[in-house]
Amino acid sequence: LLEAVQFATNQTINQYEQPDKTVISIMPSFITYGPDAEDFVDSAMAVLKSFNAEQSIVEAHLGGTPVTNIASVDQVMHLFPRVIAITLAVILVFMAFVYRSIFMPFRMLLTIVLPLAFTYGIAVLVFQDGGLEFLG
Repeated sequence: LLEAVQFATNQTINQYEQPDKTVISIMPSFITYGPDAEDFVDSAMAVLKSFNAEQSIVEAHLGGTPVTNIASVDQVMHLFPRVIAITLAVILVFMAFVYRSIFMPFRMLLTIVLPLAFTYGIAVLVFQDGGLEFLG
């Protein structure tokens, strides 16, 4: 077993031409794009963070497509409220300049955005949360 690990390490080092680094591949038994992927990545990152904090000789990182995808989705979800707020502010300022009225953007909010939000909210209540299941 030791010879196999040394062979794999030497092959990895030679493959990437970085003698001070070693790449170890882990092949989990579940689908890495499935529902278990995020839990696995979160727990693996926690383990690696504590491992890196305990010692200073070796530094371990987790990488790969599932890790990148999960990090990208987390970043997008983190920035989403800010992007929506900035977009809404730009649209309101644009509407105020175009119609030369301060009240026009607020009227637009009350007559267009509010009814659409209400309609989508009712649709989510009915179709996702089962708001009308009592009817049979």
